[in-house]
This record gives sequence, C-alpha cells and structure tokens, in this order.
Amino acid sequence: MPRRPIDNAIDIPAQLCDDLQLDPAIQPSAPLAEQWDDPTAVFLTGATGFLGAYLVQELMARTGATVYYLSRQATPQEATDRLVQQLRGYQVWQDEFLARLVPVLGDLAQPRLGLSESDFAELAGRVQVLYHNGSWVNNVHDYARLKPTNVNGTHELVRLAALRQTKPLHFISSMAIFFSAAHPPTTPIGEDAVPGYSHTLRSGYTLSKWVADHLMQAAQERGLPVAIYRPVRVGGHSQTGVSKVGQDGSFDLLNALIKGSVELGLYPELDVEIPLVPVDYVSSSVVHLASQQNSWGKAFHLVNRRPMHWAELYDLLCRSGYRLEKISYGEWLRAVKRRAASLPPRSSFAVLHLLLTTPNNLQVQRPPFVTEQIEECLSGSGIVCPPLDGALMGRYLSYFQQIGYLPPISPKQS
Repeated sequence: MPRRPIDNAIDIPAQLCDDLQLDPAIQPSAPLAEQWDDPTAVFLTGATGFLGAYLVQELMARTGATVYYLSRQATPQEATDRLVQQLRGYQVWQDEFLARLVPVLGDLAQPRLGLSESDFAELAGRVQVLYHNGSWVNNVHDYARLKPTNVNGTHELVRLAALRQTKPLHFISSMAIFFSAAHPPTTPIGEDAVPGYSHTLRSGYTLSKWVADHLMQAAQERGLPVAIYRPVRVGGHSQTGVSKVGQDGSFDLLNALIKGSVELGLYPELDVEIPLVPVDYVSSSVVHLASQQNSWGKAFHLVNRRPMHWAELYDLLCRSGYRLEKISYGEWLRAVKRRAASLPPRSSFAVLHLLLTTPNNLQVQRPPFVTEQIEECLSGSGIVCPPLDGALMGRYLSYFQQIGYLPPISPKQS
C-alpha cells in the first residue's frame, strides 16, 4: 500500500529532510534469500538490551538459526561474555545457546556497521533475515547526538538487507513517534498510518526513531521485504516477572516511579492508564511474524487492549502491604526533587527525577491505536497479549522484592 505523504504544510527542518532520504543506490535487485522462512543464519542488533535478550531466546526456541549479533566489544570473547552476562541477568540464558551465537564486532554508528567492505558483503551473503532492534535509548541527548546510531545505523541495515541477496528486515520502532500534535489524542492511528511531523516531537530519541521509521517505510516502497513493529512501553516478562531495572544501564520510568513512590510513602494522583506490553509478547510476536511473507510491507502496533488504570496500581500496592499517602502530582514531584537533591547524582531518585522531565512520560496523551493487522497475522498462533491486571502486576512486584528493588513487606506493614 503506498504511503500517504508527510503533510507538506508542516515545516520539517532541512536537516531532517536530508536524513529522510534513502540512498538511491539501495535497490532490491538481488534474488530473495533462500530459506528466509526457515533460516540457517540471522543477524540481530541490540542483542544485549532488554527486548534483545528475549529476541535471542525466541530465535533459539523457534528457529534453528545461528544468530550473528552486532557487538561493540573489542574481542569476540568480550562480546560473548557481555551477552551471556545480560542473558543471565534476564534469566533466559541456556548453555546450549553458545554454539549458535556468533559475535560481529562493529558499531551501528559507523559506515557499514564498522565492518570492512568485504566483511560487510560476506555478512550480507551469509544471513537470510535481519532483526534491527539496536538503538541508543537516551531521552536526554538531542537528535544530533543520537543520529549516528539510530538513523545512520538504520540506513546501514537497509543497505545490508539489499546487498548480495534480498533479505527480510524486521525493525523495532516505537509508538512514541505518534506522541505529538501531528496526531490528536482522539483520532485513531491505523497501522498503515504515516507518522506525521510536529515541532512537539521534542525528545531527540523519539525524533531519531521517527526518522528511522520513515527510512524503513521508504525501503518498503522500494520493494524490500520490511516489517515494522511499534510497541508501546515494553514491560517485564509475563510469567517470570523479570523486568528492566538497570541491568543494561537503562531504566524504565514506570518501574522507577513505583520504587520512588514506595520509598517516599507517597503516591501521585493521576488520571491515566498504564500502557504496557510484556516483553515476551513482543519478542514472540516479532519472531513469529518474521516467518510470514504477508508481514512484508506492513507495520504492526503492539499494544495492550486491557491496560491498568493508575488508581488500580495504587490499590494493588496498598493490598500488597505498602503504606502510601495519595497526594497531587505536583506535590509528589516536588518531594521527588527534594529527595534527589539530597542524594548522589546517580541515585534512583536522581534517575527518576530525570526521567520525569523527559517528554515521553506517563502523562503524555496517547491516541487510540488500531491493531487489525497484527491480530489477523497472529490469528491461530496462540500468541496473545495478557491483560495488565492484578495478577500480572503482582508478578512484577514480586520480582522487584525478590531482587531487592523494592523493600520486603515487614509484618507490621502487612
């Protein structure tokens, strides 16, 4: 389906207009890779991140492919050690994975991913499917700082997809690219919708993902077999409760907010729903859809049709034994700021205060998202997004207590 053009009435900065242009030399003229639907080798970026760890697990479980993964480590052994450490931290490591994991030493921010021309071409001829999950997730840095990794790196993945053999490319985008004045919060967003531009796209990270998403749509228009996946906030594993709490150096706002509220004994009053999809729903959906040709040329919205309201989380925390006083958001934010000022710069409260000042916080108004395509393509697979109810959130809280992220409930509290 041809894309709707970006509204020309919107004044897109010249730099962004240049960055939106896909290299004319990238053309899918090579034959389609054999065995793309049952690959013997795939390439993955972002393997050591939270979602990346579960993509590795799914690829190990659902395919027989060797996974070539991009790593910025200096040596193959350091790359292996780093990946094993991360997968252990997310409780997905199995020793038998090792024989099917091959590090590719490089860097998303470099031309040809930091590889020599011959090594880049050799990789292009070896793998049959690409999964582009890697990005520099940082809500503080501006677009210029993040562009080499998040935009130029995406460009290089498209180049790799078209080289030697045409390979399906599966790109992890973000629903945050629609969180701007270009998309009113009352207007449903279809999966084929083109993310509009607005100056209210203030986060450099979100802007870099917006450009990368457009590059992938441009690749689709050229005939490359590209699928785009746009999840909302990715939460912990639905069965184990394992969640992102800084294992890879990044933090989740919701988890940090829960921790901060419990430690303060104060809970902010908000009239919002918690937009969260479990990480295993996202990873299993992506790997399953990668085996289907009818995924090509499409974008998929990964959202939770049964979210939890903010007030329900308060009730759950209180039932769990935590004593929390409800106060206005403004008062609560001032309390966070005061606590952060009294602690070291890298404390959990300092991180929380920083996350709360970023544009894509929990109070951002989000338009409703249509999910017809993903529901149709997942039909019969058994893959469904579990509701964010008391049982699921309870697993997350139990995990937080188990690892010491939240304090245990004392007998007096309970």
